[in-house]
Amino acid sequence: MAVIAEIDRPVGGAERLAVPAAVVVVARPGADAAASSPALEDTAGRVSGGMVREQSMESFRRELESVYDSFHQQLFLCAIVVTRCPDLAEDAMHDAFCRLLRRPTPPEDLKAYVFRSVRNAAIDLMRKRNRAAAVPETWIFAPAPDPWRVVESLEFQRRLTAALFELAEGEREIVMLRLYAELTFREIAELRGDSINTVMSSYRRGLARLRGLLEDMP
Repeated sequence: MAVIAEIDRPVGGAERLAVPAAVVVVARPGADAAASSPALEDTAGRVSGGMVREQSMESFRRELESVYDSFHQQLFLCAIVVTRCPDLAEDAMHDAFCRLLRRPTPPEDLKAYVFRSVRNAAIDLMRKRNRAAAVPETWIFAPAPDPWRVVESLEFQRRLTAALFELAEGEREIVMLRLYAELTFREIAELRGDSINTVMSSYRRGLARLRGLLEDMP
């Protein structure tokens, strides 16, 4: 049987500070401490396991913040391709990250899992809506840095947006994820659940059609 004793640790000479958190397990003479305290060992094991899980989740939260900081624009684009609305895209990202933080364990491939989560959240939002949102002509473009090129830039953005929506839904998503989100073909394939060959074929087909549409536009 074990006896738990509190330790008093000397601090600054005469003064002494009680440290209740520090305990010593003292075995009585002739007793086997390991054999005589299975309940204590079980408790220690549970505490140790809980600490490991807590450290793992804290590390997961930090990694999740890093993914958000590094890929915010790509994740936003991944959502807006589906929602066609900046506000809904932000809502999808918010929903996805809230769900991720409630996971009991971290996923193995965090980046890929985050992109899938954002895309799935965007799809869920659109299923709840009765109609598609209006699409602004500059929805996927950053503001032009040169004021003298604003008019020319806005005209090109209008034409490109119109051409993108002439593409089939899958072709449009693949083209935009490749060109603007800068995902690899492998990442797009994993995101959509397609083979790499399917993604590459759709990309080539969509890009060729996009070029043709832009050439035919006045």
